[in-house]
Amino acid sequence: MVPERKELRLFTVVQILGIVHLRTVLELTTEMRGDLVHLQAIPFLEQLMRSSLLFSGINLKELHLLLLSSYGATLSEIDLEIYNLMQEIESIDKSVSEDLSEMDYLWGSAALKIRNERALDQDLSSNIMTDTEAFEEHRRSQFREILPIDPKKCLATVLHFPYDRIASDGGLRHFTSSYDMQKYSPPVDKIQRYDPIFILRFSIHILSMGYIEPVEFAGLGLLAVAFVSISSPDVGMRKLGYESLGRYKNALRAERLWILRLACAGLNLNDDAEIFINNSILETLLSFYATPLADNESKELILQVVKKSVKLHRMTYHLVEDCGLFPWLSYIISISSGRLDEKNSFSTLQLVVAVKVASDIISFRDINQWLQDCALEQLMELSSNLYKLLVGGLELIKENVSLIGSILQIMTLTLKISQKRKIYQPHFTLSMEGLFRIYQTLDACDISRSSSNAEFGLQTILMSIPPVDIFYMNKEKLSGFLMWALSTALKSDSLKYFTIKSFYQPWRDRSLEMTDIEKMDEHNACQSLMVIMSNVHGKKPLDSEVLSCQVIGNTNVFEWERSIIEKPN
Repeated sequence: MVPERKELRLFTVVQILGIVHLRTVLELTTEMRGDLVHLQAIPFLEQLMRSSLLFSGINLKELHLLLLSSYGATLSEIDLEIYNLMQEIESIDKSVSEDLSEMDYLWGSAALKIRNERALDQDLSSNIMTDTEAFEEHRRSQFREILPIDPKKCLATVLHFPYDRIASDGGLRHFTSSYDMQKYSPPVDKIQRYDPIFILRFSIHILSMGYIEPVEFAGLGLLAVAFVSISSPDVGMRKLGYESLGRYKNALRAERLWILRLACAGLNLNDDAEIFINNSILETLLSFYATPLADNESKELILQVVKKSVKLHRMTYHLVEDCGLFPWLSYIISISSGRLDEKNSFSTLQLVVAVKVASDIISFRDINQWLQDCALEQLMELSSNLYKLLVGGLELIKENVSLIGSILQIMTLTLKISQKRKIYQPHFTLSMEGLFRIYQTLDACDISRSSSNAEFGLQTILMSIPPVDIFYMNKEKLSGFLMWALSTALKSDSLKYFTIKSFYQPWRDRSLEMTDIEKMDEHNACQSLMVIMSNVHGKKPLDSEVLSCQVIGNTNVFEWERSIIEKPN
């Protein structure tokens, strides 16, 4: 037969000449390369490969390239035999595997084409491809131009998966006997299917190199092949399938992060906000945040998108009214507060951003009105979680003192709106023990250094409905609590917390302002009250400038101060 004469000619050349480089043989036999894919050529190629052990001059890499260029990556008899031979060559010469990776696991004519293009690139790399990123993009483009995957073959592979194909742990075991070949006998063997072992190796490589997008990978059918392979009874096949899926997940994560970064960078104007709203982007991001697929880096980017969103009024209203932002923030604060003991830096980041976002939202008057009319329960839930964070996350609060003011402002707003509700409606209230714990937190954080936070704390306490259980409170605890409150009030500029305007007064005429004399009377009255309270509890007042009631009365200090104010210029 003609193929036998060609095989004999080629083998004779190798045997007689003892060639130093197999490329010479490849050049001499270019016209017969199509015949080498015939089954009758396989025994000769096996002999040629084994002869390489005796003829050290034979280049196994060139022999491997010859086989790869004739390979179809299918389950046909010839492709299975070729694959077995390539694996034997790889086991003899480990550097062959590196060359296969260098050619991106391409096969057939694509392998020869990429080999020639890469050889040309090596000659030009020193002059043209000096930029690493540009060079990688060039290789990616080369690969995509000659991608040999056929989606129909992938579909056939999934529908008629070869569950008897075996890939061992230490490498790959293959069918070498005629009995093994009979497993792929008609009619299934007539269906063009890919060899899942090689295709999975191919998939792992191209995903690792970033040559293909996850969407395209799935569209070609390669993802389906990976999924069906994990149902194989063979452990080695399942390992390849799981590794392919793992690389797909990593590639999908990288693409997701790129999209999130783009969304964060692209949200700056009201026009951008309209695009986000019309495409329900924020709803998607908030929903994805709570799924197991969201890693910390993705969550951080979503938080940054939300943080930028509340800077735009249109977007803020959409987030609050349509996206359920307050329940979402409550969820984040609740989950993150429960993980503070784990010393998780990301949980701290979540809390800081969530509190900041909530604080920014309540600065909008129309948002507050909407909360009062439609969603006070959402604000109450958020305030409850913030209260738990304030009194239960002392270490976090000490490290982020700026959170105190934001938390107390939100709680004060909730109490204020709650007071406007009907008596039969749910209200947000704090027990005396709860109020005392707020005082303890502020005192533990040495809040005296920040008078504004101390005033916010006192305002929150006074805004709360006076609890009945104050009469049953421990005398020592109550004493310390009251002395702190009095001291904080006296150090404030306006002493506004000791007037009735600390509570909601719908009857009050806001156009009226206190005169200087009224302010002085208020200040003096508070000083007297502080002295009285300290005498009741048997302690000296904290403010050393405050005199006793008797001394104040005898020296007529109050009248003297009033005369200074009343004295005309």
